Amino acid sequence: MTAPAERSRINFVRFHNARQSAARNDREILAAAIDHARAVAAKAVRDGDTRALHSLAEAIHAWTVNYEASRSRSSSSPLH
Repeated sequence: MTAPAERSRINFVRFHNARQSAARNDREILAAAIDHARAVAAKAVRDGDTRALHSLAEAIHAWTVNYEASRSRSSSSPLH
């Protein structure tokens, strides 16, 4: 990796780490994480990874399905 490219990568990581660290609540943490993921996926697309955005969407969808299923199971539990 060239020096400017490495510097750019380091700045990118520092920016997103600082934003995550500065988040004051769960909504800000989520917003920072989503923005970071979107930026990484967009860079991957620019670098030629045509599946990056689709892969990110699949990961978010899988989390959603799993979360909804676990909530459904816990709300139908006789202990609740």
